[in-house]
Amino acid sequence: MKKWGFIAVALLSGVALYYFTVGKSRMVEAMRAEVNATLSVMAQQGFGVERRERGKSDETVILRFDDPEKITLFFRSQNIATTSKDIALLKGFKVAVDLHYLPDTAHTVAADIYPLTLPESLLNAKNDPRNREAITHLEEMLKRRAILLQIALDRDGSHFEGRMQDINETFSAQKRIAITMQGLTFDGEMDRGIPTALHQTLQRLTLRSNEGEKVQMRGIEARYRHTGQSLYDDSVDYNIEKITIRTAQHAAMEIAGIRARSLARSQNGLLNEEINTTAQTLSLAAQNQSILLKEIQLEMRADNLDIQALELLQNSTGASRERIDRALRQLLSKGVRLEIANFTVAQIEKAHETLQGFSAKATFRADKGFDPALLQHSPIAALDKIEAKADIALSNDLYATLALQPQMMMVLMFLPPYEKNGKKHFSFTLEKGALSLNGTRIK
Repeated sequence: MKKWGFIAVALLSGVALYYFTVGKSRMVEAMRAEVNATLSVMAQQGFGVERRERGKSDETVILRFDDPEKITLFFRSQNIATTSKDIALLKGFKVAVDLHYLPDTAHTVAADIYPLTLPESLLNAKNDPRNREAITHLEEMLKRRAILLQIALDRDGSHFEGRMQDINETFSAQKRIAITMQGLTFDGEMDRGIPTALHQTLQRLTLRSNEGEKVQMRGIEARYRHTGQSLYDDSVDYNIEKITIRTAQHAAMEIAGIRARSLARSQNGLLNEEINTTAQTLSLAAQNQSILLKEIQLEMRADNLDIQALELLQNSTGASRERIDRALRQLLSKGVRLEIANFTVAQIEKAHETLQGFSAKATFRADKGFDPALLQHSPIAALDKIEAKADIALSNDLYATLALQPQMMMVLMFLPPYEKNGKKHFSFTLEKGALSLNGTRIK
């Protein structure tokens, strides 16, 4: 939704400026001229542009995804991070945009957006008998406009809002799969025609098969904000009420109360990113056994990631092994530092027993100029240029329970933990080529 929804934002962004500067009798024509200018740019950015049905205060534009490389650059200019590999999957995709000028007193222009044809990748998959029925169903959905996005721009062009029509479909292929999507709405901010913030909500998304499989997400809210000059400077916040996954064998997983936040900053071609995720509970059930994890927290960060190398790896499909190796060398050569600052589970419930949980942290750092090829040609020299540390702390009652397991007994014979702050610790350190386990150097 985000990618082709922003196509409409690009079309609508300039026309609102004419609301206060042009007389009402000329307003629609002025906005049409702005749309024509935008379409001319898009035609040079990899889109095929068709026009039809021009009315008194509306018109329809048809856009076709022709050149993935150019379209990728267009989306990136709209603050949408994507890759040509992603857009290549949409090659041949055709979308209609019904523009409505001055639809009401609050909005300058609005649009209904709906796909007309599937991309070539899906049409080619139709040759496989296993996919034919599902893809035929998708084509039928397009004919009745079952996939519909509506978006509107306010009078000064600084705010947009919209919704996606609810979906309730059942696909019949090797097994019947029902898909339900309810309550997808969004709004956002713009600055000089470029989206800078997006807020989305989704009440429920459910996939259910006739064999008992189920995947459901409820109460989703996401906020995105572009925070700097680079495409990679942004903050993203997610709240998810609940995720439920159930298999045909009656195994199940449920995660409740999810909150996630990421903050990314770029400088001199390098990316630094922090991710903080929490969940109230995570439950697992299978074969009449269940386990419940409470108060989960995960904090991670990555520093000095080479952006050019990341982009090369993202577009590595079909690339030679030499090209992938070159991108990896570039990625690790800028002094990369990866850290799990905190991974904590406060409590674990199993078989009516409540145990205090565990915590873990780990870091990895590579010296500037580090070449991963050294690991093959000169492992000792390579180990001298990287540093790694890890620490796991178990509560006493959790340790006592694990120690009764036969596999754990073998581990404890060779690697007994040490006591620190009332917990049992296991530690690993690799520094300047020397390896230590639980504080004891391994020769």
